[in-house]
Amino acid sequence: MIYRRAIPQDYLGIESLSAANQLSASNPDAQQQGFLSAQMSLSQVEHFANELGIVVAVEQGEVAGFLNLSFAAGDRQPPIIKQMVSHFHELRFQSRPMAEYQMFLYGPVCINSAYRGQGILRKMFDQMKVELLGKYDLGIAFVAENNPHSLAVHLSGLGMTEIGQFEFKQNNYHILAFSI
Repeated sequence: MIYRRAIPQDYLGIESLSAANQLSASNPDAQQQGFLSAQMSLSQVEHFANELGIVVAVEQGEVAGFLNLSFAAGDRQPPIIKQMVSHFHELRFQSRPMAEYQMFLYGPVCINSAYRGQGILRKMFDQMKVELLGKYDLGIAFVAENNPHSLAVHLSGLGMTEIGQFEFKQNNYHILAFSI
């Protein structure tokens, strides 16, 4: 397995993996393993890859997993991100206000079901930290309340800290933070 930044040859694989794991495409059994709240289009994949980057796990040319990274602020953010960011003024991490941090957004992240349970997320997470060390001091993620598997993986498995919650389109989300 190779862990690196996404290159153009990976974009279709990322889009396909995103489509296969979005909530509307998942069956109830698959949802127990986690899901994506929205699909990333090919143009979004290209945008994010050229912005802050996407870390991929690649096995024999196939995208086995991806971890998307993006800027925390900006006019092009989707409404759900704008809703989350609107709460930052009231949140703190390690007793400091969010405004004191240089931060980025983590996610979405997705692992092909055939590769789950093999430590791929941890290795992509570690690669992400190497890529961003010295550039950012804080990563922010959000996880849907109805996605307990993903929440447990990020809190217990990766050691993220819940710093708040928000609501968007009648769904509740947990805001998570972690140090680089």
